[in-house]
Amino acid sequence: MLKDGLVVGLDVGTTKTAVVVGEASENNEIYILGSGIAPSSGIKKGMIINIEETIKTIETVVSDAEHISDADIDTVYISVGGYHIQGQNTRGRIIVPPAQKEIVAEDKNRVQEAARAIQMAANYEILHVIPKEYKVDDQDGILDPAGMVGSQLEVETHIITASSIALRNLQKSVRGSGLKIKDSIFEGLAAAEAVLTPDEKELGVVLLHIGGGTTDIVAYSNGYVKYSGVLPIGSAHLTSDISIGLRTSYQEAEKLKIKHGVIWLENVNLEEKISVANAGNDGARLIELRQMIEIIEPRMEEMFAMIKSEIKKIGPAAKIPAGVVLSGGGALLNGITKFAEKTLELPVRIGKPNNINGLTDRVNGPAFSACIGLLMYGLKFQNHSHRQSFMRTNSTYDGFKSWLKSFFKDIF
Repeated sequence: MLKDGLVVGLDVGTTKTAVVVGEASENNEIYILGSGIAPSSGIKKGMIINIEETIKTIETVVSDAEHISDADIDTVYISVGGYHIQGQNTRGRIIVPPAQKEIVAEDKNRVQEAARAIQMAANYEILHVIPKEYKVDDQDGILDPAGMVGSQLEVETHIITASSIALRNLQKSVRGSGLKIKDSIFEGLAAAEAVLTPDEKELGVVLLHIGGGTTDIVAYSNGYVKYSGVLPIGSAHLTSDISIGLRTSYQEAEKLKIKHGVIWLENVNLEEKISVANAGNDGARLIELRQMIEIIEPRMEEMFAMIKSEIKKIGPAAKIPAGVVLSGGGALLNGITKFAEKTLELPVRIGKPNNINGLTDRVNGPAFSACIGLLMYGLKFQNHSHRQSFMRTNSTYDGFKSWLKSFFKDIF
């Protein structure tokens, strides 16, 4: 059984599966006790395609994390990714009973339920309902309407939905490895929690979480989520292009991308010779770096053209003064910051997990932002439940999940 105070985040991604164990430390930081990391198997574009292979990978990383942290891991927060994830803004409106003197918690619950009444594709379900602000009669911009007087209550929310089938397959894989799931969090939200600052969220910022098979986009303004979406393209597509273009194995292409990959050509020697292993382990050959860059450039241009198109849906650049923050393994490509700034015409920085200490050597980069974000969610839940004297055992899981969603505003 997991020791009191410990939280575990499990990020099952297209190219890697990672689990991190942590606990709260001083100064609102997270102390990392251990981690487990392994290449993913049985996953494509963030979705499970082989449950048995996924279970084996999860068991491997959990075993490694248990050995390092000396913890018995049985409960985890999991990230949910994939192109099936969809976000939309919605409103709910209710009439406050005339005999009621003031707005109470039940009214907040009712108006949030009204906001959930949305049309969804078949076999989809709501993953998150994130309240942004309330309106009482003609007064808007209200963060908490409890105790206020009014006849009509409205709420503006951001709702994130997911494919029920994709979600169930992920959850089945996790439970098949012997773990219980505390909650399921959209990967983009988890990454945002780890790398964005409160000031950025308040000013207006866009997070680009570039994973192996997909790219998550989450935009904030005035402290709240205003947009979320997922693009079906990620860093694994670039690796595949290199593999095909240079006639080498996928594993060799990944190594070449990490060691020699570059997208901003300032001070780059295009005639530099690099060794490429031939497919089938049939020796190696030397090529000019120029050849690999000619493969990288069109794929990155395609990816960021798609990203720019999505950002335009959010609003003009003036509404994103804090710019763009990159996270995920795809953010490690050399020169990507300058390339993104030029393409998106916005300030760009690389996001790394904030406020962590302990055994951070393996998990302090942008590739682990989602996993660290899961820990932050978990610890915030623990703190909130303590302040509210909330007893997990007194509620059904569905009730717990509904309650957790109701305090997302505190998190964001």
